[in-house]
Parts: sequence; structure tokens; C-alpha cells
Amino acid sequence: LRLHLSSIYTAVHIVSYTPDFCEEMSTQLSVVTEMPDYVWSTGEQTTHITVTQPGVYSVTAYQGDCLSSSSFLIESCPFQIYLPNAISPLPADGLNDYFCIPEFYLRTINQFEISIFNRWGDQVFYSTDKQFKWDGEVKGKIYHNNVYSYVIRYTSNVGTPYMITGTVTVL
Repeated sequence: LRLHLSSIYTAVHIVSYTPDFCEEMSTQLSVVTEMPDYVWSTGEQTTHITVTQPGVYSVTAYQGDCLSSSSFLIESCPFQIYLPNAISPLPADGLNDYFCIPEFYLRTINQFEISIFNRWGDQVFYSTDKQFKWDGEVKGKIYHNNVYSYVIRYTSNVGTPYMITGTVTVL
């Protein structure tokens, strides 16, 4: 990708190579200009930067006393966590052994709390660790073919609070 302007004023543009930032929570931004030097709002002085957080990113290109700037907005993504509705802890075969937050979402979660309840409303598991792993154990034993309810409260990295409720079946 090359932009050629044949005027005294040379423009600077930012191009994103990812159509949807929210799919991968990452994109590469590149500066397009004929000016030889540039600096990003992140302090980097490369032709491209990798972005993993929403926000406004800008670049200033310069050649001698001539400056030109451009900004690019990475909007916040709708924040949803998709969780399994069943686990099969035994035999421990590495497939669906734990109820946990998929690793993909961990970097976007700040504060975190989970409570898991049995069918009578008794709390059987609690954690504030977003990397928790629950194998269905209640008081030292795994009760198969039981449905548990959960409540998850968390905030995203931008401070927005969320709450998820649902059920998970221990097979």
C-alpha cells in the first residue's frame, strides 16, 4: 500500500489491517506517508504498531520543519464472555475438565468474582481469581449429573461493570 501525493503538503494517514478489532482484540496500524520520519502517540517510531487496547492512536510525520498528523480510533468492543454449559471432569482427559474463563478473555478482564451454587442455593465455590478452574468438586467430591448456577461479576479493562448468570452441568 503506497500513497503518492505530488504537492508541497504531504498528508499522513493511518491504515488498520484488521477488519474487525473485536474478533482478535488486536490490530496492526500502519502509517502511510512520504515523510521519512514519524512518531506514534505510543512513542514508537516504526512504520507500524500493534494495538491491543481500544483508544485513540495518533502519528505525527515530519520532514525538517514540516509536520502532519493523523489519528485513528479503536472503539471499545461489546464485551461478552461465552462460557461452557457443561463439563466432564472425570476421567480427566483434558477435554472439558474444568469450568473456567477461556484464556482469550482473560486479558480483557480487570476485577473478577465468581460464585457457584447448588440447586438449593448453597454456595459451593467462590473465587476472585479470573484464572480459576472449577472441576465440579463440592466438599471433596464430584457429583455427576448435577446442574449448578453461577454468578460472575467483573469489570472490563476500561472499567465497565458486567454481571453474567448461567448454569453449568457436571457430567
